[in-house]
Amino acid sequence: MASDTDQIRAALASWQEAFNAKDRAGMAAVYTSDAVLLPPDMDPVEGLEAIAGFWGGFADSANSADLEIKEILVGGTLAALIVNYEVEVEGQKTEKGKSIEVWTRGEHGWRMHRDIWNATP
Repeated sequence: MASDTDQIRAALASWQEAFNAKDRAGMAAVYTSDAVLLPPDMDPVEGLEAIAGFWGGFADSANSADLEIKEILVGGTLAALIVNYEVEVEGQKTEKGKSIEVWTRGEHGWRMHRDIWNATP
């Protein structure tokens, strides 16, 4: 059986693949049913349908996303990640930034529960 960190890495890699394929359902599948996104300068995005819509709309304008996990801390059924990202958006300069994610382990394995990020100037 894969370690907790390996399972989280695999789940985040599947999110990146789904984003690059513009697969809304695939992106949402990585989140818990009561997940919340905390995007910069916006209201929270709550629930899988809203999350799928948010990321799907963003992915439609992006060429690709690249994620690099900098740190994973696992304690029981909770994990915290620090992730650097780089997103190439159509007609704009590449956006670089960082995020903190809270993951939970449940009956469906590791899923992202909270997600907050901001761009690096």
